[in-house]
Amino acid sequence: MRYFICAFLVFLTAVSFGKDPVVLFDARDPNAADPVPVNSKIGISEEKGTKYLSVQIKGNRKQNTQPGFAIDGRWDLSGCNILEFEFVPGSAFPKFSYMLQNSTFDYGNFKGYHKAEGLADQKTSPVRFEIPGYPNPLPGCNAKITYQLRISPWDVGKDVENGYGGSFHSDLDPKDVRRLFFFLRNPKLDWTLKIKKITALYDASVFVPKWRTMSREEAFPFIDRYGQFKHDDWKEKIHEDADLVRQRMEEAKDLAAHPGPEDWDRFGGWKSGPQYKANGHFRVEKIGKKWQMIDPDGRIYWSHGPVRITTSGGITAIDTRENYFEFLPKENDPDYGIFYKTRDSLYEDYLARGIKKTYDFSSANMFRKYGPDWKAIYADLSHQRLRSWGMNTIANGSEKYICEERKTPYTDRIMIHSKPIAASKGVWWPFNDPFDPSFRENVRKTLMSRKTELDDPWCIGFFVDNEITWGNETSLAVWTLQSPADQEAKKEFVRFLKKKYGSIEDLCESWKIKCSDWEEFLRRTDLNSDQARSDCREFNQIIVDAYFRNVREVFKSVAPNTLYMGCRFAGSTPDIVKSAAKYCDVLSFNIYRWNVRDYKLPEGVDLPIMVGEFHFGTRERGLFYPGLLVSPNEKEEGIAYEKYIRSALEHPNFVGAHWFQWSDMPLTGRFDGANARIGLIDLCDTPYKEFIKGVRKVGYQLYQIRCGKP
Repeated sequence: MRYFICAFLVFLTAVSFGKDPVVLFDARDPNAADPVPVNSKIGISEEKGTKYLSVQIKGNRKQNTQPGFAIDGRWDLSGCNILEFEFVPGSAFPKFSYMLQNSTFDYGNFKGYHKAEGLADQKTSPVRFEIPGYPNPLPGCNAKITYQLRISPWDVGKDVENGYGGSFHSDLDPKDVRRLFFFLRNPKLDWTLKIKKITALYDASVFVPKWRTMSREEAFPFIDRYGQFKHDDWKEKIHEDADLVRQRMEEAKDLAAHPGPEDWDRFGGWKSGPQYKANGHFRVEKIGKKWQMIDPDGRIYWSHGPVRITTSGGITAIDTRENYFEFLPKENDPDYGIFYKTRDSLYEDYLARGIKKTYDFSSANMFRKYGPDWKAIYADLSHQRLRSWGMNTIANGSEKYICEERKTPYTDRIMIHSKPIAASKGVWWPFNDPFDPSFRENVRKTLMSRKTELDDPWCIGFFVDNEITWGNETSLAVWTLQSPADQEAKKEFVRFLKKKYGSIEDLCESWKIKCSDWEEFLRRTDLNSDQARSDCREFNQIIVDAYFRNVREVFKSVAPNTLYMGCRFAGSTPDIVKSAAKYCDVLSFNIYRWNVRDYKLPEGVDLPIMVGEFHFGTRERGLFYPGLLVSPNEKEEGIAYEKYIRSALEHPNFVGAHWFQWSDMPLTGRFDGANARIGLIDLCDTPYKEFIKGVRKVGYQLYQIRCGKP
């Protein structure tokens, strides 16, 4: 009888929680659906008795290419919660994504699909991902405003074993899956993928949180009055205003117990280190084999601090999604109505996306926590925290009123908004035409609006622009060719070609095109680098050189004693970096890696380097997007931080590294949907204690490590 009951329970489990595994592909099965190549070459191969799908992918393809393969079928995956990929052990390849699609798939409206990302280097097999078995209650996007969160509480699909990856799904019907699409994102190298089998299955050990099985009515609203995720609980979550007061008192004790390094001078430089020439401003000098920054008092200074010290990290779009929030005050509320109008350095990005109504949850929490004088209290506290945590820099994007207290050195950034090259493409903004008169005029005007900062001894230096889209070695020139005839860069290109070729006939013969005269050439917008790659490459470098030269000349005419620290590269070519090196005092790169130990500048370039951004995040405490590099928990995040800063301190070129960012992003996302758990504090102003242990550990040893005396 007992055996019968056990067998019956096993039967019920199988019925309730899943069917037999569903095989989407098996290289050993001659009747398996034939995969369809997508910008790749595929076929069944055999190696040491093991059959596998060989997918050969060519690198250096044009932008927005996603090579891989697709498998069409009709699968009922409603009883499955895992998608398992079996690779040939030892095969490796860059980051990949897969997508499950319904027949109603509509990527533009975020319907009928589920997408997930895998590890960048896969050497073990099998690799398992969660797949959804329920609808996503969040709407997708409308045409004007991006509401799709980078990762939401209802998104699944991360690599189960390694905790890596993001995923997105909306209204995927798991009962009627019609296609699996597997692809790499714009690989730069050639790769061969070796896949044995792809199976959907059920694993009872996979935890499904309660909110993922809620109806839409139960799920909404999902943000509480403090801007926190409503449907979960965690250590130090704020449940009432009294919790904010309690946290404030606990932190005061911690700060008193850790006043900061004793061997720092007023700027955070090495007070007990050697004395060098002091000129009243920050400067850089190569001393021995290492580049060093020297503070205004003549002491070695290594810049260590966070980006965006602001009370407004929790600004989020409200338009058309008021139902997300448990509580929003009236706009005329005498206490909290103001937080519809608080702004920070990113506000122009909201306006550019048509976002009109926002609410600042983090500033509202500061008001609850510190009272009517919250801004002044917070400014003083920010300096105290930095010193206590072993940090000595307020990095760019931070509140001016905090910098103006002149208790901690700071950096700032300006953005150039002059006439762009019309056909240029950019992640953030199009590329500004450095030959147009508006370029130098805008640089000068913007710098002069910050003249007080530029003359301030506490100002380390300025970045100009951020994460410019440079494209490849000919992109700027090609975009110039594809722009209208009144584009100043295009006119300059024509002058360059006239000098090189003399006549339009000689140009046409070389480029293998037909043009009656130079005016017709100027009017054409259909040319590309295939016709004249070497000329485009040469003029591309002329554009780059003009950009950095013009910025340098205007910058130094306005602020001769302030460091010009480049454009915070997030992608470039060696030639572009070489051009920047001719004009920048310090080169800046946003480097999202686990360390910078082996970071190298192009051959022949030797300049100091500033890390403009780096971070590691987790999925803890009510946020679900861990940022660009994932730590399993807060403690490991602190260890990763320590290792990264140590690697930069030990590198002869690095003179600083800036963490991105001071506070977490809101769960409902900033202007572009980014909602990462990457702060030193959360949006209720609670410091991450375990993480800060790692920050302090390396921060208190900055100069001992930098100068080889740990």
